[in-house]
Amino acid sequence: LSGLETITLNSVTDIGARAFASTMLTRVASSKIVNIGDGAFSDCSLLSTLDMPNLMTVGAAAFEKCVGLTSVTLPIASSIGDGAFADCTGLEAVTLAKVRTVGDKAFAGAVKLASVSLGKVESLGARVFENTAVTSVELPDTLDIVADGAFYGANKLESIAVDKNNKSFVAEDGVLYSVNDEDFYIMLSYPAAKSDKEYSVLDRTIKLSAYGFNENKNLERLVLSVYMQIIGVDAMSGMSKLRDITIYAVAAPTLESYSFEQVEVDDKGDPVLD
Repeated sequence: LSGLETITLNSVTDIGARAFASTMLTRVASSKIVNIGDGAFSDCSLLSTLDMPNLMTVGAAAFEKCVGLTSVTLPIASSIGDGAFADCTGLEAVTLAKVRTVGDKAFAGAVKLASVSLGKVESLGARVFENTAVTSVELPDTLDIVADGAFYGANKLESIAVDKNNKSFVAEDGVLYSVNDEDFYIMLSYPAAKSDKEYSVLDRTIKLSAYGFNENKNLERLVLSVYMQIIGVDAMSGMSKLRDITIYAVAAPTLESYSFEQVEVDDKGDPVLD
């Protein structure tokens, strides 16, 4: 099927795994297609048009390496699988009107992707926007689950905003936190491209999430709250300019493995803090 360029799918509702992978298709249009299997159109480098208004589920790697795609609009789709649009290097804009679940690395490697509308998303996987051009993200009031490292690798991300009606998350000065019923916070994501040199976490922050600082290269000084209890895995990895950490907690926070990976350490493995 490698030379396949066009196909008519008038009555097909489901497309199986890798059904049209590595073909020369340029356009896929059908009002009947509801489900697309894993890798179904992966590596279709000439595919430039998707017109599937009734599509509901997009499988893992379904459109991986479809470098000809420039925009994707999914009006009623509810689920996008892991790596579904990974390495779509021509993709510039994505509109997910009713998508509920976005899988790990869904858009990773879409280096031109700068515009994302998350609509009614409820769950975001890990590294969703890794190696994209996304500079800001607005999270909807429906969002309930954010994976550790959801924004890890989003090296151009400068700020995160959260709808004011969201009960699970808040954003303060562009930094994402989860909040519990007792108004304690977990810092989930400090944007990689945020330019501040100093930062103090919110007063009632009890944990820095795994990969929380996303290898930010600008931050030099960090203040942790008196309530701080846990510093997650790789929370501060790659922070090459971080030189000063002030911890007001009475008891030292628990350090999960590799929290300070790539931060300068002395011969005992402790961070070097000027």
